[in-house]
Amino acid sequence: MGCPLRCDWCHNPESQNFGTSYLFDRERCAQCGACGGRRDYDCLRDARRSVGYDMDVDELLDKLEKDRLFYEETGGGVTFSGGEPLAQPESLKTLLEGCASRDIPACLDTSGFWKSDRPLAEREISDLAALCERILFDIKSLDPVIHKRHTGGDLERVLDTLDLFLRSETPVELRVPLIPGVNSEEECQTERERFFASLSEKYPGKPDKVTYLDYHETGRHKYTQLGKPYPMDQLVKEKS
Repeated sequence: MGCPLRCDWCHNPESQNFGTSYLFDRERCAQCGACGGRRDYDCLRDARRSVGYDMDVDELLDKLEKDRLFYEETGGGVTFSGGEPLAQPESLKTLLEGCASRDIPACLDTSGFWKSDRPLAEREISDLAALCERILFDIKSLDPVIHKRHTGGDLERVLDTLDLFLRSETPVELRVPLIPGVNSEEECQTERERFFASLSEKYPGKPDKVTYLDYHETGRHKYTQLGKPYPMDQLVKEKS
């Protein structure tokens, strides 16, 4: 849990916090007064609930183990997403090693950004990639100014991480969320295609797939429950 980025279109804002987040759903509230207005109160009607708590590696692996039949029947496995899993690289590696020891296939879904004053070393990325069946890597914008404005993160760091993953033997799928007013214009697509072609020249066979994801507002109600404004509304105002 936790993410160093603050993407305007985030659909899991409750996972941005590295601690516990508290949601309040007014529509479910019976106004019984039992909570006393406390944020850290888990309501029986789910009007108030907490999201995010500490769990040790073995406890989490035991939970994952319970879904083994589902993995086997579907040919799938576990995807570590977030938030941003690279924000906790040591714990992520331990989890991936645990999955490998239990023969649970694992996939990494990442923005390529991390919460650290130091860059992740090539060996660290290589070790993580080797423990994964597949890497799902987000490409949000190839314009460093736009990327910084709408995610809060430096594009250079993201592309450095991508470069390290592409050097590995693990398949890398690029995923592009198409965000109105950010990266959905035709010139953005042209730039992306040129960039993807350069990657294929540098790393033959990679990326092995590029997936485009349509913009959606499934995170809007979570912002409301967190008591925060939905960032995309401000973007629409600026563009109008």
